[in-house]
Amino acid sequence: MTAPDPKLAWQSHNILGRAAADGRLFEEAKDHFRAGAEAAHEADLPRMEWDQRTNLTWCLTELGDYAGALHEIDIAERIARELDDLYCIAKSLIDGGNAEIGTG
Repeated sequence: MTAPDPKLAWQSHNILGRAAADGRLFEEAKDHFRAGAEAAHEADLPRMEWDQRTNLTWCLTELGDYAGALHEIDIAERIARELDDLYCIAKSLIDGGNAEIGTG
């Protein structure tokens, strides 16, 4: 048996994570986004890893896991800066701010 293709794994987790998050099933969605981020990292797809980590940050924030959200957005912001993508940097900063608000 061959190992699953990381790009296919990323795409699958992305679809399942978005569907779960749209239904506000954040616990389920976070697992898909985490697995999607790991698969994107393995496939050397930094923009997709960034996307999965920002989605994971949203789920963790909604679940009240602010420390986890801040950890993930730190990774996402680093990726955004490596990509030198102003949209990704701005979204990372906004998502980080939302997680910070939750800490009180």
